[in-house]
Amino acid sequence: MSEPIPEKVGKYPIIRQLGRGATSVVYLARDPFANRDVAIKVVRSQSPGDTDLRRRFHKVFLNEAALVGKLFHPHILAIYDAVFTLLPTPETHGHHRAATLLALEAAAALPEDRRPLLLAADPCAATAPTELYRAIPGEPLTRTVGEKPAFVFNRNATFGYRDALNYQIVVNWFIAEHKSQGLFQTDSGKHQLEQFWLFEASGRDADSRVRDLAAQLKPAAHQVAAR
Repeated sequence: MSEPIPEKVGKYPIIRQLGRGATSVVYLARDPFANRDVAIKVVRSQSPGDTDLRRRFHKVFLNEAALVGKLFHPHILAIYDAVFTLLPTPETHGHHRAATLLALEAAAALPEDRRPLLLAADPCAATAPTELYRAIPGEPLTRTVGEKPAFVFNRNATFGYRDALNYQIVVNWFIAEHKSQGLFQTDSGKHQLEQFWLFEASGRDADSRVRDLAAQLKPAAHQVAAR
């Protein structure tokens, strides 16, 4: 007996089933934010009580989503659910602050149920005290849901063969490739954590969606949802 088709998966209304395999089902759905059709893959574990199997399913699923998100082709669906910006402060470089404000203005012009998560990032050392953020005076769109970060990502989290790599490698590559100015080079390897604040201008159910995002970044307790 085939499983019933759900009406929704997350925020996506399901249109019909596209395919079914041994471990997953793919549905055609509608993205209410981007107003376009998307493919939703739902992984089905055959052994709900097997913690190790569930962990491996979760890791494979996230790796697949990350790879798909990097591909660009007319016949490949892109993944959009969140907008990441630099944390805007009075001291932030003018171009970077302007880019954040423009992104917030564009998202705020959308209906609330069609807005992505709007997140602001700022790195810090693991030994640094918890940073408190307050909106830029006169810029109400920079208000965040609380002064503390919504979640924190640990760049020292390991991955790859025998966990021989960590995300500092990715950060340092980005600095070398895209930010060759001497000031950025001196930051290489100094910041262990990336803090993320949730803007109030985010769409509906933003609190639950950001908790889901933080949970997805926590496969081996390297990442934390709050400090």
